Amino acid sequence: MSGSVYGNVVLAGTGEPVAGATVVCGKGGASKTGRSLLPSMSALTDSAGWFRFENLAAGEWHLKTQGAGGYSPPEATVSVFDNALSETTLEVVSPARPDLSNRPVSSFGPRPVQRGHVRGRVIDTASGAPIGYATVIVVSGPGPVPDHVFVASSAGWFELDEVPVGDWLLRARTDAGATGIATVRVVANSLSKVTIAVDGLPATERPSRPFEPVFDTEGRTMIGRLIGRVVYADDGRPVANATVTILRGAGPAPDIAPTTDRNGSFALDDLPAGSWLLRAIGPGGEAGLVQVSVRPGSIADAVIKLTGHDDNNDQAT
Repeated sequence: MSGSVYGNVVLAGTGEPVAGATVVCGKGGASKTGRSLLPSMSALTDSAGWFRFENLAAGEWHLKTQGAGGYSPPEATVSVFDNALSETTLEVVSPARPDLSNRPVSSFGPRPVQRGHVRGRVIDTASGAPIGYATVIVVSGPGPVPDHVFVASSAGWFELDEVPVGDWLLRARTDAGATGIATVRVVANSLSKVTIAVDGLPATERPSRPFEPVFDTEGRTMIGRLIGRVVYADDGRPVANATVTILRGAGPAPDIAPTTDRNGSFALDDLPAGSWLLRAIGPGGEAGLVQVSVRPGSIADAVIKLTGHDDNNDQAT
């Protein structure tokens, strides 16, 4: 049994990718102890600073960079699990640049930082079909890079709010490791749109048709969509084969009771905008409720936590 490590090398503070850096991966103590990483292997970062190691035995693995253009050699320890993909980021500091990782955005010049918004979609390069639940990260840009990832909806949509103006590099990745990159130009107080095309997506990962909102004659969006997950409240494990029903809502509800997939995910289309009350029943009779607000033309998210057996209570917890 083995796992994989997927990561990137970036410049601290700016998130600028470091291409052509050698990343050494091995078991053993960190280099500061004076011991070598044995056994070890190496990988070269690509033009976007990404590297990958496959078929690693489960356990702790140590990573460090070499030959990164004179940058300081960062190190990291990554936990590898069987049949899983672990992720990490190595931040290097150039001797010619200060470390700006803790410098607030507002300190760049006397004028306030202008910001905009980004709405994007992840699609398959070959077919143009949307890719649901892909992870999207901000690789680099004119300001500090967010330290978290964004998850696209089941129809491939994602949004980034309050992004400083300028050109930003985004990367999308599927669960199987297929990736794609795209650059988006953010304009002050405007909505910028971007499409990230992913190469090498297996046909089995391609979702069904994308959700397209319905408009009335005046051009206003009348309905929205809801995607959600059902999990156990005690440990957050996804619940497969749970049945989701609508108890009440802001209008006519779809005549369907979706069943969650192996990841605990479900979706409801064509919901009129407003407040909706959902109930999920697990395969063992466990039940949970959630109140969620659907906005016109948007995709709402919901998490239903199963805590006990159904008591026929129709009030949101």
